[in-house]
Amino acid sequence: MVFVVAIIISFTSNLDEYFPEPTSDDPFEGISDDDITTYSDLFDIPPPENDNEAIKLGKQIRDWIKNDRLEPGKSNLDEYFPGPNNWQRFELIEPEFENNENLKMLPQKNLNKKTTPGHFFGFPIDSRSSILEATNSQEKFSIRFTSKFSGNVSNIILPMETNIDDEVKVGLQESIGGYPSGIWLASNTAYTYPLSLITTKVLAINFTQNVPIESGKIYHIVIEPTIKKNDQIVSLSVYNNNWHINSLNHTDPDETWMDPSINTLFFDGESWLVTEKWPSFVIKYSNGVSYGQPYTIFAPWVIGEKRYVGQAVIPYSNYKIDEIAFVVSTKGNPMDDLHYVIYDSENNIIRDGIFAKKGEINRFENWWSKTIGPPITLESGKLYRVVLYSPNSTIDDGYFVYGHEFMLDKTLGFGSTIHHLTARFNEQGSWTEWYDADAAFKFIITN
Repeated sequence: MVFVVAIIISFTSNLDEYFPEPTSDDPFEGISDDDITTYSDLFDIPPPENDNEAIKLGKQIRDWIKNDRLEPGKSNLDEYFPGPNNWQRFELIEPEFENNENLKMLPQKNLNKKTTPGHFFGFPIDSRSSILEATNSQEKFSIRFTSKFSGNVSNIILPMETNIDDEVKVGLQESIGGYPSGIWLASNTAYTYPLSLITTKVLAINFTQNVPIESGKIYHIVIEPTIKKNDQIVSLSVYNNNWHINSLNHTDPDETWMDPSINTLFFDGESWLVTEKWPSFVIKYSNGVSYGQPYTIFAPWVIGEKRYVGQAVIPYSNYKIDEIAFVVSTKGNPMDDLHYVIYDSENNIIRDGIFAKKGEINRFENWWSKTIGPPITLESGKLYRVVLYSPNSTIDDGYFVYGHEFMLDKTLGFGSTIHHLTARFNEQGSWTEWYDADAAFKFIITN
């Protein structure tokens, strides 16, 4: 097994300009000569005549690379792979909120559960993403999970890519002693697909035959590649640490759903090894319900100038809080303190202050908490935004706040779409709702 730590800070949002970008005197830093030549030939781009043109061209090439190096006139949306219909290019699109089955299953009333001082309301996941690699035909992966619902599985979404020119088997197996049974479900049928067609990092596998599974039972998504050459690999995106949870709890969206069995396993040719890596996957049932761990990247958002970033929440219960916490670090040399502000749904300020003094936070991402003074109550059913900003810092010399991005299904994040990352890029501007992301945050409960 090859284990690669992946520190990924590239994004495909239309707000790329506010995210960290490589900085260098060379506008083409990190771009290969082949990519520069290919892009220039495809789009008939003449050599840049000045620095501004070079910087602009470098950004255009990076955007082209992010979008799978598409030829002119082609889009990576609504595009299917040639060949078997089972393989589909997967796109992260806005869900149909009005008719979405996951949203229909959320509680229809406020819960107002009893809360305990010292506990917190939040999403405390702070691990980076990584990559597991299989490099020969004896190696394979398993994603182990506890089925939350009974039903027929019609589709699985995985963050996987490869350069092999043969096939892979992907399917479901029952668990025996915590390991795959070795028997494919659905009439012992294994689902085989030619992976030479794959050019994307997220794969939607549409089963030709629905696979029935039962609530409360442990299953495995097994991935068996056929690798015949030394330079061929199959890679699977995971998280460094295992949190044994799913982010969406349909019963109480303010809590995560515990799954002690969730894990990533690796077969080295002789035995299955439990890696203790948090897997990324989504299972879709034939009735439209989804289940899984949808996040794929632990990512930083830049704070500086008039840019505000944090978490929007609509609690299902009342929470009396006196402390807030986020994962933060410095970017360059901040020129100001890091501030916090809590807004209500009308953008009225409930509480604000200094989250951390200039010089207190370093360049390593860590949890930082702040007691906010007299307790405030977040009331169930009402919208709140808890955000950080640093008005006299800059984009180059400011701060990062961290969260999780690129969901395989936006309705499966913490609190579904009810809780989500939020940002504003000037003091009077409107809020941008990041339904495919959540900050790593904690609101600590008090008496």
